[in-house]
Amino acid sequence: MRTTPYWAVLIVVAMLGTGACADGGGDPGAPAATLATTTTTQAPSATEEVITTVKPSEEPLVYVVMGNSLLFSTPAVMHAYKDILEEDLEVEVAMRNHTVGGQATHDFLEQLQTNDRLRADLAEADVILFLIPNDEWKEPCNTIMGYDGRDPADCGGDDGLQCLRSVAANYRAMAELAFEELMTLTDPSEALIRVMDYYVFTPGEDDEAAVETLGPLWQESQEYIEKAAARYGIPVAQVFDEFMGPVGTRIPEQKGLVSPDGIHLTTEGSELIAQLIRELGYERAGPQSAETVAVTGTYQAPDEHIDGDPTIIRATDNGLSDDRVNGDYEALMDVDIFVESHRSTGLITMPRVTITNDGGTWEGTAVGVSTWTTSEPEHRHYIHHTLLGTGNYEGLQFTYLLEGIDYPWTVTGTIEPVGL
Repeated sequence: MRTTPYWAVLIVVAMLGTGACADGGGDPGAPAATLATTTTTQAPSATEEVITTVKPSEEPLVYVVMGNSLLFSTPAVMHAYKDILEEDLEVEVAMRNHTVGGQATHDFLEQLQTNDRLRADLAEADVILFLIPNDEWKEPCNTIMGYDGRDPADCGGDDGLQCLRSVAANYRAMAELAFEELMTLTDPSEALIRVMDYYVFTPGEDDEAAVETLGPLWQESQEYIEKAAARYGIPVAQVFDEFMGPVGTRIPEQKGLVSPDGIHLTTEGSELIAQLIRELGYERAGPQSAETVAVTGTYQAPDEHIDGDPTIIRATDNGLSDDRVNGDYEALMDVDIFVESHRSTGLITMPRVTITNDGGTWEGTAVGVSTWTTSEPEHRHYIHHTLLGTGNYEGLQFTYLLEGIDYPWTVTGTIEPVGL
């Protein structure tokens, strides 16, 4: 039986910029610093090597921080990285703090989507550091580890991990939507964005059991974050590998990187994470390829909605801006419901989605969420699709976000070559 609570959190760190003001320093009306790119050429041999660096202007960089206490607790990663920015770029850094303690993933997504001050800060910031919190992991982890008299059998599944698998799937869907939302506020070719994965928390006396039981699923979720970041050309600082070791079984507390509570970082741990981010450099993602085509439009109410296990959805004449992705839409859909006092959340998984027309078929999967709240908007949907083309569309990928309250729902996405 566990004598202390258990939970795990994955951190995503991102930096982006286009200028701004900051809490705790700087003139709100002053123009913010820019991250100007300079290119130098070295020729150690017959082959020229182009090195891209970041050179700041004279104005302060505005640094926005989002997430939970893992970023603002002392010693804090956000402060360690601020020091690195000032040292490397030789410029004053002004920090604006949007962290909120105890956030679940859907709370963070809602903050990102609806907090006008935060959205304005993100649109104007030079540097952003954020984590995607997952406080919703706490209860299933406590159940699995038998904390406070909980029965691990209550988690369900043949291996006793079903409750954690469901929450992890919800986390991945919410993280995907967070990336989508962030991309509406910045252009990765103009913003400097960095992501980090995170170590497993090991509070209590049974650290080895916690790592062995929860580590594989936690690592799988982090690998999903890496794939999501890669879609936007964003590199990932490999914190999990550094803290947990090559096979994911090291106890970070034993290496002096995490405090005795098994959760919060030591000074050494904070500085190490900041250095891992630093080692990713300051080069932005490349500009969007000319081969990438933006897709917009709306989806009307489906022609058929056949309840079952799974539910079948069919629609036609989607009304999108590119005829290559209009046609007969069919999806298999499952929804898992999580109920809270003020909100219900439906985790949407679509293991098979197709769009078929005379040119070929797009086929893939989708993940998303539906939320019901006690205040407006009462029922909102966000579903992220990733589809690969066949026939005339062979070698192309169609990714898009479908969102709305009442029909029609809006669609924003891209068609681009696979692997671009």
